[in-house]
Amino acid sequence: VEAGKGDVVLVYKLDRLSRSQRNIIYLLEDVFQPAGVAFVSMQESFDTSTVYGKAMLGILSVFAQMEREVITERTMLGRSGRAEKGFFHGGGTDPIGYDYVDGQLVVNEEEAAQVRQVYELYAAGVSVSEITRRMDGYSTKHGGWHHTSTVGNVLDNPLYSGTVRFDGVAAPGVHE
Repeated sequence: VEAGKGDVVLVYKLDRLSRSQRNIIYLLEDVFQPAGVAFVSMQESFDTSTVYGKAMLGILSVFAQMEREVITERTMLGRSGRAEKGFFHGGGTDPIGYDYVDGQLVVNEEEAAQVRQVYELYAAGVSVSEITRRMDGYSTKHGGWHHTSTVGNVLDNPLYSGTVRFDGVAAPGVHE
């Protein structure tokens, strides 16, 4: 729009543009209108050049935002529920030493050996920075052990002691 390469923004449904009421209003009033670009939603028929069309857009954008918030809330409840049952919550990246397969943590033997080595070195009194240096040359699905934060995150992760945590929930894990 800002490059002037079109005269209309076409979406299938309003929530495909954004699920934030603030973003929708901003885009329409501060981006599209000044550039002379029309906005069309194939599912909702309203004319944003009229007062009623703008009002309808405002109402629909409120529902789009509410839908986004409900989805977020349900996702968080689902992930907390998984943690309560001892299952890793998923999302993000798999912990080093595990692969996330069909909703379960499965031991990745090559990486698990590296995790064990990190714990053994730490238990022997080796510093985190020295462990990081000694692990140079090993690799995981996320890269290598190049940063002390990688070693620190493994050492601080309760998952390796059999506990699953998510959003204040801590429970014995079902994983090995």
